[in-house]
Amino acid sequence: MFFWEVLRSGIMDLKKDWELPPEVAFVHQAHLNAFVPPASRDWSAYEWQRGDFIRHFAGCPWQEPHCLGLMRETVALMAQSKQ
Repeated sequence: MFFWEVLRSGIMDLKKDWELPPEVAFVHQAHLNAFVPPASRDWSAYEWQRGDFIRHFAGCPWQEPHCLGLMRETVALMAQSKQ
């Protein structure tokens, strides 16, 4: 979504002669950040799937049993992936 907002806003005029530094690239949110429910569903955001890079717990405090369960599940998945 951000990429299209940048293009629509005119921030990046693709007709001008310029380019991003080689170490900079636009990527989809899912490459770097994926949300857990309820945030993923409330915000219609990309929801984490096994194998994704980041599991973001925005709006999901550890004090809530559902969220704490997701956090513990994440720790277990990390431990499995290191074996």
